Amino acid sequence: MVGAELHGAIVFVSSLHDSVIRTLPHYSASKAAVAMLVKELANELAPSGIRVNAVSPGSIRTERFSGAGQERGGEAPPSRTARTRRRAC
Repeated sequence: MVGAELHGAIVFVSSLHDSVIRTLPHYSASKAAVAMLVKELANELAPSGIRVNAVSPGSIRTERFSGAGQERGGEAPPSRTARTRRRAC
């Protein structure tokens, strides 16, 4: 895209594991690396008109979602609730 002087977008699929501890160090480390790659590429490619972003899908509480890990009272602890983040560089 850079050589052809084309504008565009690159989207990575990441995970909430890039910043939330879930006792999966190997997986979390790889997702943290993806997050930094996105930032670095966004910085490098922005002058060429290329956007670089990552989406981090998470679970959404619905009737079908079992709520594994919920504590008494039916509410999930704050560290286990769905989070939506947007990374725009």
